[in-house]
Amino acid sequence: MVARHRRQARRPPPASLSRLTNLLKLTESQPSGQADDAVAAANMTLIRASAQVMAATPDIGVRADRIETVLSMAKLGEVKVTDNVVDQAAVKAALEAVIK
Repeated sequence: MVARHRRQARRPPPASLSRLTNLLKLTESQPSGQADDAVAAANMTLIRASAQVMAATPDIGVRADRIETVLSMAKLGEVKVTDNVVDQAAVKAALEAVIK
């Protein structure tokens, strides 16, 4: 059991988390215009991750094989991120607009 715990501790972070971390690091080292682009990309990553989780919930009920299709049709660009917190109501409204 201890060996299994050690193996899990050595695993790299999920791809979306490492990508988000790399994008946020860019904001510190890049000029303002590129930093804004990096923040916008990081925010979109947060929004897509939130939408994927919400689409799979029983409340929305999207089948796993159709989540990417629904996300591509949803207007996630209208969702706002404030202090690294995604507006969940806006995500839910965007997903429900596609489903109905």
